Amino acid sequence: MKAQLMPGANFSVMSSCAGSSEGELPMKGRSLFACLAVAAISACASSSQFESTVTVSDEVYFADPGDFWGVNFKTGQPANGKTLLQAVAGPRDQEALENDVALIKRMPPDIPLRVLGFTDSQECSGLSCSELSLRRAQALQDWLLSHGVSKSQLSAPKGLGSARPIGNNETEDGRAQNRRAYISYEDVP
Repeated sequence: MKAQLMPGANFSVMSSCAGSSEGELPMKGRSLFACLAVAAISACASSSQFESTVTVSDEVYFADPGDFWGVNFKTGQPANGKTLLQAVAGPRDQEALENDVALIKRMPPDIPLRVLGFTDSQECSGLSCSELSLRRAQALQDWLLSHGVSKSQLSAPKGLGSARPIGNNETEDGRAQNRRAYISYEDVP
């Protein structure tokens, strides 16, 4: 997992690796995960005590995968001949698309991304779920490319069917949450 601190965040890491469990993590900012990751790496880097201070630039691209909003789809969509905007569930998805493309455009082009698509567990079965989820991922990727995202930044889209549900597939609201596609920087080969 990749993480970045908020702009202007500073923190110090003091670590004693020679068998001591003592450590100090004074921290300003909002990214405890990044601080702990640096502490863990720093703790293993040397067997002597050291202090390291890191200052983060004002360039923040994302703090966690939740910064990408992704889109939700109507049941069974996108069907052949439908545009992404016809296939998504509602007006919030247009805002999500604009958010996500703006976020990608601010990022350095060497950060690899992949679009993932998913279905709910009742709108399809077997191979048809894999195909539908891939159509969702491909539709989102095509939209991103048509709105200025570089093809070199995106790995091949991937459909995961009904795997990794985020909502309860026993309710309509839960199934609606699971009919989705989003941009990931964690599932990149």
